[in-house]
Amino acid sequence: MEAILQLKGVSCCYEEKSVIAEVDLELFKGEIVALVGESGSGKTTLLKAIQGFIELSSGEVRYGGERVLGPSEVLVAGHPEIKTVFQDFQLQEGLSAENNIKHELIHYPLAHQKEILSKLIRFCEMESFKSRRPSELSGGMKQKVALAKALVDQPDLVLMDEPFSNLDLLSKESFKRVIRNFKHEGVAFLYVTHDIQDAIDFSDRILYLHQGKLQINTPTASLFEENISLEFAQFMGLVNVMSADRLTAELGISKSGFTHYWVPPQSISLFPSADASVMIEEADHLGNFYRYKLSNGLTYYSSEFFQSQMKYNAVIDSNQIVGLSGEG
Repeated sequence: MEAILQLKGVSCCYEEKSVIAEVDLELFKGEIVALVGESGSGKTTLLKAIQGFIELSSGEVRYGGERVLGPSEVLVAGHPEIKTVFQDFQLQEGLSAENNIKHELIHYPLAHQKEILSKLIRFCEMESFKSRRPSELSGGMKQKVALAKALVDQPDLVLMDEPFSNLDLLSKESFKRVIRNFKHEGVAFLYVTHDIQDAIDFSDRILYLHQGKLQINTPTASLFEENISLEFAQFMGLVNVMSADRLTAELGISKSGFTHYWVPPQSISLFPSADASVMIEEADHLGNFYRYKLSNGLTYYSSEFFQSQMKYNAVIDSNQIVGLSGEG
């Protein structure tokens, strides 16, 4: 499958300071791709570089096989076929939700306007509020109108900066459903998010930027099938990340090749034993499962209830332990 978007060696500098460094990336039709990373890692800069809003220090961006021009090469910055949904929605207060979309359709024949408008209202689930003005809409409703406006020209790619940040749970799930409607139509979405759990639950692929470098670019389903970096493990807030020395000293497991390791909670099994030394120091009920903090420093998750006053053997499948690259 041919990529709709290609980045080759893309670098950007701000006042001689590197913000994005040598990023290579391809996006394909119908993909939902999450871009994650710490604050200041270059996520928003990368979105701007893709759309042609800032100059590249080196490399190139290609959309549909054609190079995306920088601000110095065009009269108006930004590629006209790459659409962006902004955090401030950019809706016109004097127009209803429906007319905000109509306003973007005025250059099309009337029959096409009606066809596209009807589809966008249906796909964006706007029927119940299409006549309301922006001041009468919730954040989730405004987000749907903003997306509909971005999709007027039926682009292959939509960029979004923190699309879920101000939405409650129901609005978030509703907006995700809308995005999937267009994914099935072949539209690709690349979005920045600070919520790694949102990215894992919703995206086909995860991109992780660390200090301007694209450190992870992998399908979400196989995120932990390869060795990940210590920085990414810390960013995700993974439990049971420890040094090689601690792994040996506290758990009696000797590993070589990495300075740090991750012991996945699913690699742990607990068995009651009067001769054991592991105790449950803290137990939290989290809906359908429990989180147990063990006296050996590990955190364990299970749907099974374990009594804290008992002693346990904590058996660890060492084959599931993941080496973490990087210095931390």
